[in-house]
Amino acid sequence: MQTLARASVDSRRWKALLVVLTGTFMAVLDAFIVNVALPPIQQELHTSFAQVQLVLAGYTLAYAVGLITGGRLGDIFGRKRLFQFGMLGFTCTSLLCGLAPEPSILIASRVIQGLTASLMLPQVLSIIQVSFHGDERAKAFGIYGAVIGIASILGQVVGGILITGNLFGLGWRNVFLVNVPVGIIALIIGFFVIEESTTRENRKLDLIGVGLIALTLALFVYPLTEGRDTGWPLWIILCLLLSIPFFITFLLYERHVTRTSTSPLLPLSLFRERRFTLGIIIALAYYGENAALFFTLVLFLQVGHGFSPLSSGLTFLPLGLGSFISSLLMPRFVTRFGLRVLCSGAALLILGDVGTIFVVQHIGTTLHNGFPLFPVLLCVGLGQGLIGPPLVNAALSTIPSRYTGAASGVLSTVTQISNVLGVAFISLIFFGLLGSQVQMPMKPGLLPQYYGQAFVASLSALVVMAVITFFLSALLCRNKTGKGALATGHVRSTVQDTSKSGKPSLAAGVVSKGQREESSKRNILARRELRPAASYQCTLMPQPEQCPGCGQWLWVAYHYSRKIMRLDDLYEITLVVRRCYNPLCQYSHLGYRRSLGAASWRVWVRSDRLNRNVAFCRASQRAGDPSMFTISPCPDCWSYCHASGASLRGIGDTAPN
Repeated sequence: MQTLARASVDSRRWKALLVVLTGTFMAVLDAFIVNVALPPIQQELHTSFAQVQLVLAGYTLAYAVGLITGGRLGDIFGRKRLFQFGMLGFTCTSLLCGLAPEPSILIASRVIQGLTASLMLPQVLSIIQVSFHGDERAKAFGIYGAVIGIASILGQVVGGILITGNLFGLGWRNVFLVNVPVGIIALIIGFFVIEESTTRENRKLDLIGVGLIALTLALFVYPLTEGRDTGWPLWIILCLLLSIPFFITFLLYERHVTRTSTSPLLPLSLFRERRFTLGIIIALAYYGENAALFFTLVLFLQVGHGFSPLSSGLTFLPLGLGSFISSLLMPRFVTRFGLRVLCSGAALLILGDVGTIFVVQHIGTTLHNGFPLFPVLLCVGLGQGLIGPPLVNAALSTIPSRYTGAASGVLSTVTQISNVLGVAFISLIFFGLLGSQVQMPMKPGLLPQYYGQAFVASLSALVVMAVITFFLSALLCRNKTGKGALATGHVRSTVQDTSKSGKPSLAAGVVSKGQREESSKRNILARRELRPAASYQCTLMPQPEQCPGCGQWLWVAYHYSRKIMRLDDLYEITLVVRRCYNPLCQYSHLGYRRSLGAASWRVWVRSDRLNRNVAFCRASQRAGDPSMFTISPCPDCWSYCHASGASLRGIGDTAPN
């Protein structure tokens, strides 16, 4: 597996980023662009309501089922290899979707397309993680978020342009065929610029777990999409009931694998973390509400009021624009207000949904364009941009590093599953209220008053989901003790108390029971009072490492200590101080003087639950004055590290050998 230092000096890394983000753009664009194409697809292929849902839900379900497996396969067989294979499959299945002559072939192609996307998309974050570090990694992730926002904006508009333009007389088929030339170009460039990376640990795939979770999700979601159209026969009810014992079997099997193996598909210990569990529940409510809004709004505009695909896509423009703007501003808000931005985003969602209800009821059947909806959809978009990124950061902040990949896969899977469940749930309300008053197939401009009533009822359910998101977010913000010392954003970097004897109380990682209890009490009090302790001292162990800027060997000081991160457990923290002595290198202490202030440098604190970026003054460090320490936000998570209690005497005074 390549190291961060070597990856950072790879001149192709930015070109590789462009390629992998092209795959991200295609996948996100494809999810949004199909929303606009649903009515034309139904009219040309004579599909039922349930088949229309499967065009959306089939892709999302297949993607969600294969997401964890795809990430695991990338670790085993190589991230570049899996990305290229997924891109090839995604391009081929896009061609199949564009040439589909009947609904069954289109649905099958969409399912396979979702599976190939599940092989491609997990590798994007992994490639960024191993190819960039520090400020460059933060910039890469920022570009990644911007690409998602741009794709969500352009999806509706590009779909409307392609369908309205009717290039080559293909109509809605262009929304799939546009992926083919882009995918071919990305495949060719990616072969030359993406560097391969794998891991040697736990090279085993839990195939039984993959099969159990796939069967469970299929038995649960498919009946929800087909139930109304088939009249809820007995076999539909039985499938729903069978999903429960299969899910229980999956959990029991994963618990068994966790005890007997080191490579479970889903480590159940993740759910002991309160913040992670709350994040999963919030993701279910938030992403379900988001997908349901898109699904019903498209039907309301195109079917209920006869909007063209282009007009419908332009109506979505303020929603995507608001999400893009708030996503760019979100890091600053998180730095200043912390997780309270989640509550602000949920409040904006509630305000936007309620405003949409008011606008729809006020205009009645006289909606001729999307301008009356622009302000309320902009409000919804602003709320969405304030929830997504900080929610992921909050959910993963207390997860040990060895489970970060699994936790990310679980969170991504829940995100996709919530999209399916949101569409299935809102379909029961939306189509249930339409009833027999609307004949099938759907025709543009048919009975706008009935679609308006169904849309208002659906929005009422979405308001409830947004309220649930708000209260769960408030509960997550109040989680400042117990299983997450990072909830407050204040964590000290050392635990060696020298205030009494002048000698370290914890030596060389050997901790007695009495010292552990004393350390636990001291750290609990420090977390409550948020004040630095009297004095701390680091144990330095020089170890060579290459500079990410110039490639020369660095003098690196490691500090190993025991740090309480929960009330009932201790975790090891490694404090790493890197300093380059090349005056021409941007990572030298001279370079840090220019970027961080006079005679300053940077300290990285790393552990299973901590990754913080701390800048401190060299002069105050030499004097042993902890009050002169300065704190800067982490470029990865925008959180702060409380390091003012650390007197790092001796660091920087020893030149490299």
